[in-house]
Amino acid sequence: MDNSHTSPQTEVLFAINILVSKEGGVTYTFDEFHYALTFLGFSEIALMHNVEVTNSLIGAAKTSEFRIS
Repeated sequence: MDNSHTSPQTEVLFAINILVSKEGGVTYTFDEFHYALTFLGFSEIALMHNVEVTNSLIGAAKTSEFRIS
């Protein structure tokens, strides 16, 4: 899904389906995943497979141990 959460159409329809069928359902953009993975200590974050359907793949490397206290 793009950063505006408005395209591609298949992703938007999937997001609507998740929102109405699952309590707390939400979908995320690559930038949102990138931010979360960076916060958790991952690096080399890359979108490895992306098609305009709901089966993208993100790869990342863990460079240091991360602990939440």
